[in-house]
Amino acid sequence: MTARLALVLLALFALPAWAQTGAPAAGQASDLRLAYEKEYAFLDAQRRALEARLARFQSEAEDERKALEAEVDRLEKQWLAAQARAQRLQERVAEAERTLGDTRDQGQLLRSVLDQARQTLAASGHAPVPGDDPARDMAAVFTAADAWLADLVRLRRESGTFFLADGRRSEGTLIHLGGIAAYGVSKDGAGALVPAGEGRWRLWPEAAGERSARTLAAGQWPAQLGLYLLDRKLQAAPEAESQGPIDVIQSGGVIAWVIVALGAFAVLLIIARAALLLRAGGRIRALAQRVAEHLRAGEVAAALAACERSRSAAGRVLAAALRNLDRDREHQDDIISEAILHESADLDRFGGFILVIAAVSPLLGLLGTVTGMIATFDVITEFGTGDPKLLSGGISEALVTTELGLVAAIPVLVVGSLLSGWAEGIRRELDRAALHVTNLYDDLKLQAKGNGHVERRLAAS
Repeated sequence: MTARLALVLLALFALPAWAQTGAPAAGQASDLRLAYEKEYAFLDAQRRALEARLARFQSEAEDERKALEAEVDRLEKQWLAAQARAQRLQERVAEAERTLGDTRDQGQLLRSVLDQARQTLAASGHAPVPGDDPARDMAAVFTAADAWLADLVRLRRESGTFFLADGRRSEGTLIHLGGIAAYGVSKDGAGALVPAGEGRWRLWPEAAGERSARTLAAGQWPAQLGLYLLDRKLQAAPEAESQGPIDVIQSGGVIAWVIVALGAFAVLLIIARAALLLRAGGRIRALAQRVAEHLRAGEVAAALAACERSRSAAGRVLAAALRNLDRDREHQDDIISEAILHESADLDRFGGFILVIAAVSPLLGLLGTVTGMIATFDVITEFGTGDPKLLSGGISEALVTTELGLVAAIPVLVVGSLLSGWAEGIRRELDRAALHVTNLYDDLKLQAKGNGHVERRLAAS
């Protein structure tokens, strides 16, 4: 159709040219033009029809597109609603599964409680509870337990004998509070009873038990009931065991023994140092007084002999001062300081070791605390915290080592400081005695300047 339209248009444009170049006659040209106009009108009508069809097709396509979009929106909303519903259903399923799991756990717990209740009731002599229906079994258990509790709080009196706290046997009344406690009342004493073995009873040494026993014997209930809970087997009640020093140290482990050994070693060092200080500082003033008396009498040799006979630190320091009396004062002071410094080795002996032990002991106690806590946490990791006895070893080691470390460090530190102060006091006394001798000799020399006889005696000495 497009080629046909092109030919018509070509003919229309070529017609004027043919007319100018001697084309056919005017009639033929008119017929041809009319034919072409008809063909053009036909083609134009077809064009308009096609444009109308195209517009109608585009309108229908747009309507169909809108309809499809609306359908897509509707389906999308349905999908979202279905997804939300599926989410809710999943949540309900998860909730149902949790409820089912809780129900199963509660059922297992209920069966476990029923089994424990059956065993407890069977051990107490009650009829066995059947295990067919849990609801009926629970009701039966509560009924039996109610009867058992009523029996436990029932008072029963009978005549019998029991032992007093001092071991004497006494005749009186035995009051049984069900199967959980017993009391004894007699003219010799009263109180709660504890098993003594072989079916015998002895008094529990607690004032609350005595008040409760006398109140129950009078037919009344005490406001506060003091009792000793009895075991079902009525075994003899164990006596409280007191730990000795060895047991306490043993509970602290190896570190506790190390601390005790250091403490004992520190005691030996303290005794040795105290003996050295006692010997070094003994009778310094008395010796200085004798030396002064000899100097006043002009007997330097006798004073020196008295110092050598004393065989003490003071004797050695004063002897060094007497041998150098004729030297200048500065030289004398240096010699005395040297002699005191030489004696300081004995005065300070063992002092450093004592203070080191006083400093190390609490650190060892801290080390024991750390190792004890590590042992405790190891037990907790392996066995949990259900049994406190499993934890007692590590806790005892942690606490006992700390205690022993402080017990060893505090007195050793105090005594070591006192001994150091004692040694420093001895050094001051030696310095004072030597200074007193040299000053006395200088004073005597000044006094002897006008007395030639005294000067000759001093020079002769």
